[in-house]
Amino acid sequence: MWIGQSSESQKTKVPPSSDDYVLDQLCICEEQLLKLMEELEASGKDVEQLAQQMEAEEVSELFRIGIFFS
Repeated sequence: MWIGQSSESQKTKVPPSSDDYVLDQLCICEEQLLKLMEELEASGKDVEQLAQQMEAEEVSELFRIGIFFS
């Protein structure tokens, strides 16, 4: 299996001990990310603005829990 190959096209599950397990997981993540990006674009929301908002919330949370040091 390679990046970009649909995990849905596989007939069997890749066992965690397999050498191809990480590639399988990457393919699943890629499919989910592409689907999410399509949904965001279809919603008409500004993806760049959403990314900035998510980053700001993440930094705020890091400051809140005391992990982020400047």
